[in-house]
Amino acid sequence: MSASARTTVRDVAAATIGHGMENYAFSVYALMSGVIAEKYFPASNPALSLLASVATFGVSFLIRPFGAIVLGVYADRRGRIPALSLCIKLMFIGTVLMAFMPSYASIGVLAPIGMFLALLIKGFSYGGEFSSAASFLIERNPARRGFFGSWVIASQSIASLLAAVLLTVLTAALPDTVFDAWAWRIPLAFGVLVGPVGYYLRRKLRDSAEYHAARTEVRRHPLREVFSTQKTRMLLVIGLVAFSSSSSYLVTYMPTMSVRELGMPSSATFLAAVVGYTVSVVADPVAGHCSDRFGRVRVMVIGSIGLAVTILPLFLLLTTNPLLPVMITVMALIALIKSCYTAPNTAFKAEIFPTHIRSTGLSIGYNIGLALFGGCTQLISTGLIQLTGTALAPSFWLIATAIISTVSVCCAARLGRSRPREVVRAAVR
Repeated sequence: MSASARTTVRDVAAATIGHGMENYAFSVYALMSGVIAEKYFPASNPALSLLASVATFGVSFLIRPFGAIVLGVYADRRGRIPALSLCIKLMFIGTVLMAFMPSYASIGVLAPIGMFLALLIKGFSYGGEFSSAASFLIERNPARRGFFGSWVIASQSIASLLAAVLLTVLTAALPDTVFDAWAWRIPLAFGVLVGPVGYYLRRKLRDSAEYHAARTEVRRHPLREVFSTQKTRMLLVIGLVAFSSSSSYLVTYMPTMSVRELGMPSSATFLAAVVGYTVSVVADPVAGHCSDRFGRVRVMVIGSIGLAVTILPLFLLLTTNPLLPVMITVMALIALIKSCYTAPNTAFKAEIFPTHIRSTGLSIGYNIGLALFGGCTQLISTGLIQLTGTALAPSFWLIATAIISTVSVCCAARLGRSRPREVVRAAVR
């Protein structure tokens, strides 16, 4: 491998490791929401216990816009690399708290409070992580923004894959009594190891020439400029996030849903999740590359409309045939189709904003969208199932977000055509 290739691999790994670490922790929480509900949110009604668990998960998203403001401005004023280093320090603290927080049986009400605090710290750090990583990668690689931006999304899939593999192995290899007693902490503790590695890698990075050139043009505070000139673009980013976040978090919720509503064994549902995440890891960079070649809008609309049309039949197939081969097929197809939308989405959102305020505008819009749609997906899915009495209900929410995001893509494309061609030629063709 040449020195240039090694540098590129190092840049991608360093930029995405924090995003992956954060999504690993949230994926473990989502995949084990039933276990965490029992350990930290005990209730006489198991459904209420699960609702409390996913509600806490969802509320933690509300802190992300505040992290977006603080860390997004920091990234525009001080640099992408200082922001990325600060984010991973905060993530490490939150991950340690999650992994080693005593259960409700040990410390009572302090247990759910402590878990909530851990999620708040991680949510705050996540507020600046995505935008800083995305901005750094597309600014370092302007000719292939779609491909390199897709690795931010691929890191989510890799992290979720790792979480699902660990849970599959643990639930298959250990008796239920052992897993419920202490082994459920192993996946949470594993995330602690990533923090020091990520911080070491990020210390070796340098900001791009594009960022340094744009920084000399700054005349106003990034936050003031974003809210005075970029409100429409931030609103579009919120719409663009709707489908990408809801589809991603629905995939992590499906194992819990399949166990509770369809009576499938945990080991089988985790294995299906492994297959789905594996498909995403492969499909994300391919979709990003296709968006560089054929245009972001074309590839993204295929993903959003494709999944909106197929999600209800796929859920119907699974609910009427709750078997492992069927669930594997459903998870794989959902992962493949959604990659067409989610992978190019990173570069598409970032390209909307000028370089010198990119991190601020992107982080605020992205995290508000994530709080509104991603953070509510598990809660809404659980609530819809309880309300309608059918396991098909989560697909209704996904269809609604797909419509919102498809409209947002088209509006952003029209807005982009009014800007100089060199800024948007990769996004709109």
